[in-house]
Order: sequence, then C-alpha cells, then structure tokens
Amino acid sequence: MGSEMCIRDRAYGDQRGLMFDISAKLSDSPDYKGHVGAFVADEKLYSIWYVAADPYYYDKHSATAEAIIKSATLVRQ
Repeated sequence: MGSEMCIRDRAYGDQRGLMFDISAKLSDSPDYKGHVGAFVADEKLYSIWYVAADPYYYDKHSATAEAIIKSATLVRQ
C-alpha cells in the first residue's frame, strides 16, 4: 500500500512553517487521519495536531481543525 504526503508552506504569524496531512492504519481499530502544522522559533519546534478516527470524526471536524491550525501564531510575553 502506498501513501502520499503533501507538504505545504505556511506562515504562522511572522514565522515560516509548513502544514501536512497524516494518516494511520492500526490493527483492530479505526483508521485515523489528520493535519499537522509546525514551525521553528527561537530554536524550538512548535506543532499543532488534529488527529481523528476516519471517516466520521475526521470528516465532521476537519475543516474547523484546519482553520484553527492555519490561524495559529506564537505569542511572546
């Protein structure tokens, strides 16, 4: 079985990062799919993940989760 990963450039505030989709097949459990956003700032890796059982929960919340990931920014205090 093959898989395809589409890595996309993404800006998180003033940080350059990326976004990609993931999937997992586990024995005796549902398949999972999701989105990951990530960037490096101040020598630290920041990531935000959405992973859900496919199809029901992934389909139900995917668009909202992707919008939240795309809107993430680093707030420095």
